[in-house]
Amino acid sequence: MRVNGNRQIVMHPRTVVRKGQVRHLWAYGKIARLLLIWICTQVQRQKNTNATRTIMLPSTLRELMSEMGIRRKPTKADYERFRNQIRAIVSFHAEITEISETPHSIIERTPPKLELVEQAEIRWEQARAGDGSVQEGSYITLTPDTWERMTKSRPLDADMVEVLTTTGKGQDLDVYCWLTQRIYDLNGSKAFTTRTVSWRQLADQFGAQYSRLGNFVSSFKKSFLHVAFLWPQLRYRIIRGEGISLMRSPLTVHPMRREQSALSHDQPQETQETDYEPEANDLSLSERIEHRRQKRTPPLSTHPKMPEEFRSEPVPLPGKE
Repeated sequence: MRVNGNRQIVMHPRTVVRKGQVRHLWAYGKIARLLLIWICTQVQRQKNTNATRTIMLPSTLRELMSEMGIRRKPTKADYERFRNQIRAIVSFHAEITEISETPHSIIERTPPKLELVEQAEIRWEQARAGDGSVQEGSYITLTPDTWERMTKSRPLDADMVEVLTTTGKGQDLDVYCWLTQRIYDLNGSKAFTTRTVSWRQLADQFGAQYSRLGNFVSSFKKSFLHVAFLWPQLRYRIIRGEGISLMRSPLTVHPMRREQSALSHDQPQETQETDYEPEANDLSLSERIEHRRQKRTPPLSTHPKMPEEFRSEPVPLPGKE
């Protein structure tokens, strides 16, 4: 269960029976997150041309992994993990309850169940070794609500996602997605900084598995600072004992201009403009991290309207004082 403001979200797994045993398949971990990011990317590319809301899967698992930024040959364990996570996402549904309290009553509203996929057909090729790859013709049809939400999603930096997947944990990707949305909204508002997001609020959203708030705070800080290390333009304040405050910052990906979007209205959206030069795709992982660190812009605190108290120090490099 997750809590977000006055909303309670209860998620349900897919239940399967295998060899006489009942199993619950949850969408979790890096693979589930990367699959959702990949689906969202396909929606962004096809939102002006796809009227059926149907996403075709690549014909091989290796091709799918490559498009997700996993650049290696699939192993036997990969087939099982991807199969389970695709099945979990296809069958995912959740119940959202909105609770409103007044001095005299408590009102609970439960809208229709939230589902990601309307229908799907995943064809698994049986191999001699007992593995299996996705066959050509496999597809996922998203619900109208999911499709609409994904068309409004914020672009992510593909290199950031790859580095976080390789060097971090699943929560790091969650933090990066959350920060991207919050910074995007903040940059489009009249404010220069957000209100302090308390550790309790963050724990309700990200830390349902933690029984102690202190343990969550320690884990969340590590993920947050990992993202900040790779996003040096990010401006923020960590307030001890309270939470985190964000300030206007450059995004890791620049959204397309309206005139560019209009020109490509009838064409698939191939890529988003990013902070990286084209040759950055050829860098090694360590070089990408250093490249990301060196891609600095002037501190946002030099803006003439930025209050002095909102200035923050850059994040130190790991291992350096």
